[in-house]
Amino acid sequence: MTALDTNVLVRYLVCYGQQQAEAAQTVPEFLTAERPGFACREVTVELA
Repeated sequence: MTALDTNVLVRYLVCYGQQQAEAAQTVPEFLTAERPGFACREVTVELA
């Protein structure tokens, strides 16, 4: 299971910071049914 960080999710959603946003755009490629991603409660709260 891959832990998802708030910074990565924010950069993925708002495309902030060109290099980091491009890197964050690759996250969905790595998440599969066999390798799911997980955002803990704190990450979800920070993101909201």
